[in-house]
Amino acid sequence: MQADEAFTNRSSQWEMVAAALIEHLQHISAPGFDTEDLEAPRNHVLVFHGVGGIGKTPLSRMLEAALTDAGRRPSQWGEPRWPADRILPVRIDLARSAGTDFERMVLTIRAAHTRIGRPFPPST
Repeated sequence: MQADEAFTNRSSQWEMVAAALIEHLQHISAPGFDTEDLEAPRNHVLVFHGVGGIGKTPLSRMLEAALTDAGRRPSQWGEPRWPADRILPVRIDLARSAGTDFERMVLTIRAAHTRIGRPFPPST
């Protein structure tokens, strides 16, 4: 007999993430959006915070998995309403000592950009 992982009671969080992603994709698809404008505010980072043990890490892992591979999305979350190739989740757990140094965070983000064919320019 095989056990399946149950991930329940997070539908409202998925709906909030999905709504935020749709809004973000509409914003970056707008004719006036300039990717080179580094002064413009950016709203595409999710932060989970709170006391330990309430499920922040499992939720962020499940969101990352669901956005990376539709086969890993809990069925009760439903189908997303955006093109799969437009989302690249990058999860950095600041509570883990291995993920908190600035250089490691920048390298993680650089590696993600490289995976989508948009590497950062070399540092000088």
